Amino acid sequence: MTATTAALFVVISAAYGQVGWRVNVAQPDLWRPMPDWLGNPSQNALVQSTREGLRFVVPEAGRGMKWLCA
Repeated sequence: MTATTAALFVVISAAYGQVGWRVNVAQPDLWRPMPDWLGNPSQNALVQSTREGLRFVVPEAGRGMKWLCA
């Protein structure tokens, strides 16, 4: 993020009085796994909705997953 982009984000956030991004935790299916973004992707990664929010699970040691919210 450049300094100009960061400054624009701060100005827009201040103008609307909100900072951050709200995620609908009731819809974990909005998140897509992106295995091509990693050299060691998990074949069993999943995202779950819980009372506390979203849980991103990678059950294998030494593996990972990156996610894209569609």
